[in-house]
Amino acid sequence: ESFMDIGSNIGAFSLTFAHLGYRVFAFEAMQYNAELQVASIGSFPMKGELNLFNTAVASETGGELCVHPTGSAGNSNSGNGQVSPGPCKAGDEIVPSYAIGDIMKQYSDVCIAAMKIDVEGYEGHALRGAESLFTNGCPPCAVFFEYNKEYTLKAGLPARVVFDFLSKRGYV
Repeated sequence: ESFMDIGSNIGAFSLTFAHLGYRVFAFEAMQYNAELQVASIGSFPMKGELNLFNTAVASETGGELCVHPTGSAGNSNSGNGQVSPGPCKAGDEIVPSYAIGDIMKQYSDVCIAAMKIDVEGYEGHALRGAESLFTNGCPPCAVFFEYNKEYTLKAGLPARVVFDFLSKRGYV
């Protein structure tokens, strides 16, 4: 089985599923979080496989996006960030953006059993860039996502974009 973690942060879900034997595809835009996840890989035995992509996910491949840090030391969500098309501000991390479907072309044998998406309002962009995963004959059985109307609107998307995307593909 395969699991996809879009917005994997420090790997709580990615590392757990890899430890349980899943083939994991994790996407994390923030360099520091990706480094922490990589550092954790050797800390316990994994029965599965972890493929970590340090990139921002978008509707289309190409260009760069800004990641604005939203957490701070002592904050309950330290290490958190929000993707933005720009212009970038001082302190923002500039990262390349890719459509998940383009990255996953090299894994043509993969069916994603479950998907978790938490990218602070960019969920709609991530899903649009992952369209091929929903039309390849083995769409994910379950899709879990975080929803924040304000962040979704800030990402330049309609408030219900994620709900509409999934309902059009038969998800309830």
